[in-house]
Amino acid sequence: MTVPCIQCQIVFEITDEDLEFYEKISPIFAGKKHLIPPPRLCPICRHQRRLAFRNERKLYTRKSDMSGKSMITIYSPDKPYKVYDQDEWWSDNWDSLEYGRDFDFTRNFAEQFRELYEEVPRVSLHTIGNENSYYSCYTLYLKNCYLLFGASYNEDCKFLHNSPKSVCSYDGVYTAPDGLQFCYNACSTVGSNLIATYFVWYCDRAYYSMDCLNCTNIFGCVGLRNKHYCIFNKQYSREEYEVLAGKIVEHMQSGHGCDGDGMRWGEFFPYNLAPCCYNETVAAEYFPLEKERALALGAMWHEEENSDGGSQIAGGATGEVLQNEVSCDIRQVGDDILEKQLLCEKSGKKYKITAPELKFYRRMKLPIPRKCPDIRHYDRLELHNAYRVFDRQCAKCGVSMKSVYGHERSEIVYCEKCYLAEVY
Repeated sequence: MTVPCIQCQIVFEITDEDLEFYEKISPIFAGKKHLIPPPRLCPICRHQRRLAFRNERKLYTRKSDMSGKSMITIYSPDKPYKVYDQDEWWSDNWDSLEYGRDFDFTRNFAEQFRELYEEVPRVSLHTIGNENSYYSCYTLYLKNCYLLFGASYNEDCKFLHNSPKSVCSYDGVYTAPDGLQFCYNACSTVGSNLIATYFVWYCDRAYYSMDCLNCTNIFGCVGLRNKHYCIFNKQYSREEYEVLAGKIVEHMQSGHGCDGDGMRWGEFFPYNLAPCCYNETVAAEYFPLEKERALALGAMWHEEENSDGGSQIAGGATGEVLQNEVSCDIRQVGDDILEKQLLCEKSGKKYKITAPELKFYRRMKLPIPRKCPDIRHYDRLELHNAYRVFDRQCAKCGVSMKSVYGHERSEIVYCEKCYLAEVY
């Protein structure tokens, strides 16, 4: 069947295979299966909404709400949340179950979840097991790494994006991540039997939860570790959990308050529950929006404070500023560059070269970059095709086909048959 997307109005197809998948992953509570309904958003808009929860480029300095010490975090200082530094958040000095509360069936799920999510402390950076790799997020078991986002088991790397298991590599994007099993509408998640989750790692049978680790059978929870049979951070017996979870699903299926929060059972969290502003997230990279349009979707928007382009130097900018004085011959670059600032030739942002970075460029016989890490990242993204397919004709035989290259693109595009005949 075909239906129009409620966000972009583009008609998209829901196949029999899709419906079989939704039926297969639908959870069972107290012996009753609660079916996942067909999506109201097209695949592209569903993807855009999930990406709006993931900040992979912006790091800020703010003080921990537990100790008051300065820390690096993905949450800007103006965000209203409680944020703990990583060691504090993972410690036993606080208990996320203390924020537990009953579910109120007279109100919609999203507004109650928002209240919980805004009260439970958040971890400054989403990392596990890193060594000497403080400036990173969504990472696991890094060693001697800097400004990595979406990576695991990397060593001696910098400026990588979704590139796990890399060694001594700089400035790269997209290799292979860990997988999911029987999951739907998951973002930044590792586990099985999960529905509508964000930063839920190594969990099983988790629904509408965020920032949880090693949990099973949780629903609408935030910040839990090693817990089972919890709803809204409140502990229940297995029998109590099964009955209450089923009732909450039926409450969401009824459409209670869905016009206000834009979310029904099976759908991902709405934009107004995203922890970061739209223009801080990956969504803005692949689906750029003007401020007014982002706010109309319910997202937040971050206003940049620095009019001179700002700085990409962790901990502040110091040292003489250089613009075009650095030699293109790495052999002519002395160690004194480590004490100076560079000015990005495109954005005007200040950035610095670290000792391991200089060693890497010398080893690879590469010149010092003249653009800051952010601009280098955006330059690579321009080579990435859009998350859409278009109807067009083969430039050789004229057959109709699908392609990621739109009609406005200048590339010559062949169908698979003509392409293989040409290259082989």
